Amino acid sequence: MNVAKNMSETEKEIMDYIWSLNEPISSGDLLIYFNSQGKDWKVQTLSTFLKRLVEKGLLQSSQQGRTYFYSPKINFKQYKSLQAKNFLNNMYNGSIKNFLSALYNEQIEKEDIDELKDWINKL
Repeated sequence: MNVAKNMSETEKEIMDYIWSLNEPISSGDLLIYFNSQGKDWKVQTLSTFLKRLVEKGLLQSSQQGRTYFYSPKINFKQYKSLQAKNFLNNMYNGSIKNFLSALYNEQIEKEDIDELKDWINKL
């Protein structure tokens, strides 16, 4: 699964809609939905986005007859967690301390420290 790659804005828009559903959706129904939202997509345009999302490990597809159905391979919470871990690893060598130091410019308020301590103690 290659979910380390970020989604484009359009891919995220597609995934947000699919994540909001509780069942697989056909490519035809996706096309109808997005075109009703002001897109002017052709079948090939949507197919390209869906193919990329499958390659990134975010969607899974199944075929019934000539119709393809798509459903999330991971949920949004899992995606956010993977993206946060990748960001931390890539930018701060996996160090939360280095991240917080950069975020707060080495000056963290006492309330923030107390909040972090409480959060860590609950883990």
